[in-house]
Amino acid sequence: MPPVTGTDGAGSGMTLTTTFGVLGDSATGNGVAGTSNSGDGVHGESGKAVGVRGVGGRAAAPMPSGVVGVWGDCKNGPGVFGGSDAAEGVHGESVGASGVSGRTEATNQAGVIGMHAAPSGFGLGAIGATLSGDPGAVGVGGIAPNGTGVLGISMKGQGVRGVSEVSSGLKPPIAAGVWGDARTGIGVYGSSRESHGVLGVSGGGDDQHEDRDAVEGVVFGDDSICVYGYHDQKAKGGYAGYFYGRVEVAGSLIKTGGGFRIDHPQDPANQYLNHSFVESNDRKNIYDGIAVLDARGEAVVALPPWVEGVNRDFRYQLTAIGGAAPGLHIAREITKGRFKIGGGERRMRVSWQVTGIRKDVWAQANPVVVEEKKVGVERGSYIHPELHGKPASKDMERARNPERARRIDGMRKAADRSRARARRGGRTRRGGASRRRTP
Repeated sequence: MPPVTGTDGAGSGMTLTTTFGVLGDSATGNGVAGTSNSGDGVHGESGKAVGVRGVGGRAAAPMPSGVVGVWGDCKNGPGVFGGSDAAEGVHGESVGASGVSGRTEATNQAGVIGMHAAPSGFGLGAIGATLSGDPGAVGVGGIAPNGTGVLGISMKGQGVRGVSEVSSGLKPPIAAGVWGDARTGIGVYGSSRESHGVLGVSGGGDDQHEDRDAVEGVVFGDDSICVYGYHDQKAKGGYAGYFYGRVEVAGSLIKTGGGFRIDHPQDPANQYLNHSFVESNDRKNIYDGIAVLDARGEAVVALPPWVEGVNRDFRYQLTAIGGAAPGLHIAREITKGRFKIGGGERRMRVSWQVTGIRKDVWAQANPVVVEEKKVGVERGSYIHPELHGKPASKDMERARNPERARRIDGMRKAADRSRARARRGGRTRRGGASRRRTP
């Protein structure tokens, strides 16, 4: 059957040297237009080549190496452009290859553009999906050797939104550059072998009192963790979390140990000075100083006016400096912010220390539970099982979140393999160099 051709009279003045099934030729309007109320407006089908090919200006890219559903080819504009008032601008599906593929070599142009022009309502400018059960399958992928792989821009909403299976039902209270939404999985996941898995940067706001957080975590569920950091104890020199600058904790801080580290005062360029915290089963405040006794061997020590409002159950220690003072004692306990030392010698210097237990409203509302029962999945688990001669399967974090533990195990194994490959590569290079030097 011969091909079908159509012209608007004037024609475009172009001559095609290839064969065709349908040719539409127009000087100013559409070459071929297809409309339908219920089916395909234009349907192209090919067993071995391109189903539909569109060329704008003059061809820019070489022929695709594989079979494609739609090939859009343009030197200076979009390869494929789709607009929609109510549905997808461009929709592509593929069982084994790309659903929609776009490419451009022109500066500041796009390979694929998706646009949803409806003034209101939900719509999609471009959508990518995969039905593959492979955990490495990608719905939308962006690759750039030096630039941005995927860029999402919005004037008032989310720049990029990702939904896993079903949404969580939660929405960001303000516009976000990236919004990852998942009911049961991970909202946003980032990984890197050499740099940051996820990097958040905030430049601050115009209002100096308005918070600008580079990274913010919020949870409302029971037994939830807002921000979780994990550092494999086999890895040396790292941290589960590192803060450079002021840190404020408006709540309890629970730790297995702690202290301070500063540059060593006597060798600050080459050494650190480390000290451990003083621990207690009570929330204690300590106040101390030096008192000089008067002619009667006494002294009245004044404390800040808030000391009695913050503390209870005061304990005292006195130490005479420069000589013995067997009669040294507390002559009067703290009353109206003062206590009295007696029984010393004239002009004697006395080192004093007062310890109080916190009684402020926060401390009363959050008492220290010294001996606490492990309940639920924590029972039978250990914070550091290896120190008690127990296997890693008894780790507390593994009991609390086994899915995360499995994920960390996988990442640890991948890191071990990567280190092993690096070591083998180093030995190979050193061995190779040695062999080259051998005559």
